[in-house]
Amino acid sequence: MRLKHLLVLLFCCPSFAQATETPLAIYQTVTSANQTQLKGAPVDVTWASSGSIVQGVPRGDAVPMYWAEAVSNKSFISQKYWNGISAWFVIYPGSKNRANNLRVIVDDIEIWVLRAQNNKLDIKTATWEKINTISSFPKWAAYYKPNLVAPFKDAPYRKGADGAFQYQISKDNYPIHGGTKIQQFNGKYVLTTLVRMRAWLVSDEAKNAENIKQAQYLASVGVDYYPNKDLSVKTGAYTPANYLPGAGGSSFKLLTDKPQWFIMVGIAKDDLSNVDKSSLYFQSGGKTYITKEEWLSNPCPLYD
Repeated sequence: MRLKHLLVLLFCCPSFAQATETPLAIYQTVTSANQTQLKGAPVDVTWASSGSIVQGVPRGDAVPMYWAEAVSNKSFISQKYWNGISAWFVIYPGSKNRANNLRVIVDDIEIWVLRAQNNKLDIKTATWEKINTISSFPKWAAYYKPNLVAPFKDAPYRKGADGAFQYQISKDNYPIHGGTKIQQFNGKYVLTTLVRMRAWLVSDEAKNAENIKQAQYLASVGVDYYPNKDLSVKTGAYTPANYLPGAGGSSFKLLTDKPQWFIMVGIAKDDLSNVDKSSLYFQSGGKTYITKEEWLSNPCPLYD
């Protein structure tokens, strides 16, 4: 996507006693600003300062107006549900980064959807479903120019003993953008989507811990919806736009040498300032997000 403006198991949400973060902490994280300035990022895009909810829900009429106008196949912009999904991530250097001889490890990518029982879209009876029952590794990753519009080189990587991908940080401070394979899922009655991944930094020089101390890299995670899993950007389906609008993306959070979770879920701020309001669905009274109160009343059952 272009970041212009981010056997199914059913669960009833249990106690968060073993959760990776409390529901309130997750809300505070996903609605916060980026933790520091991104090196060379354009100033006229939302993701350069914070996360956002764009398409929000997997419906054709929920796409933002700028994407609706940019794509030639207008059949995508209907009330039909979209039924393809993938997770993505971005690793971006901070403005004070002073180390490049590093790798970033990305693993345990999970996608969840909150599904209502019927077209009343009642969150009280909605349930969380984990789309990928086994946590995924990335399918692809590439170096991008700072505007994140198009890839220009695959990101070199090695695989750890556990299968986790270790991507080489660019010596020229280029961001890394990657994602999982597109999966088929049922987009009907989805109220919001949550994605999370674990990531951390390791030094290429095992004895040089100073490398990581001088590093300033951040990570963001998000989700793309597709009309179906076979309509990727590579198929040419979305010309001349050649990108997906994205369900949403998280704010950028600093990486360290310790594994930590990076989470995106479509929770709106009270003033809806992180929500795209241009779609036909939103303009006709549809909701592309959940509120803080709705999230706290029905949080996703996340466990380490």
